[in-house]
Amino acid sequence: MRAGVGRLDDAQELVGQRSSTPSGTLRISTMPSYGQLLLLPALQDFSDKYPDIVIDLHLNDSIVDLGRDQIDLAIRGGPQPQDRVVARRLDPNRFILVASPKYLAERGTPRMLDDLQAHSALYYRGPHAVIKWQGFEDGAWRELAVPAAFISNDGASLIAMARKHKGLALLSEWGLRDALESGELMRVELEQEVAIGRGREAGIYLLYLQARYQVPKVRVAVEFLVGRLGEGLST
Repeated sequence: MRAGVGRLDDAQELVGQRSSTPSGTLRISTMPSYGQLLLLPALQDFSDKYPDIVIDLHLNDSIVDLGRDQIDLAIRGGPQPQDRVVARRLDPNRFILVASPKYLAERGTPRMLDDLQAHSALYYRGPHAVIKWQGFEDGAWRELAVPAAFISNDGASLIAMARKHKGLALLSEWGLRDALESGELMRVELEQEVAIGRGREAGIYLLYLQARYQVPKVRVAVEFLVGRLGEGLST
């Protein structure tokens, strides 16, 4: 019943906007760190270009049902969705291991997976559990037992703790660019692979329902965000 009402609302909104400039409330759901670091600056410019569109921004990691939750656009990380949504990839979402130069000078630079046991980890808490690190060695993945120094569901907080020399962080490259360029953090290269998942190709995806793309406010937002956030993307 709710899905049917949603389709009726979509049709009415499309008819109402067919001959007008894009307007109305645009509901966007995104991961908190990505929203704060990358999406919000883009939305500020989007609002300047489309002042008649009101942005309703939701910052959370929870899985959303675009139709049921009445969300126009969602940005999520992980494997490419295979269901009924359209998925436009914005970023490869590569995870890298980092620490501050001072932390590495004091604690040493790990080279092997087993070296990590003598270090402190800054862990990300997902919607359901703390995301433990995985290591690939001798042809197999295994969970790494790295002692926790700090846990948060906010990537910016983990970066701040890493900048304060509190431990190693395994985070998305897109969130670390400023800290790496400034030299506050540096990449830690291990001889074996370390990741948060077990070898699945992942990315950051802009998700929407195909039917919603015909609504002007959704169409202009999709093309603006893909153009802005997908710049320099290597596929």
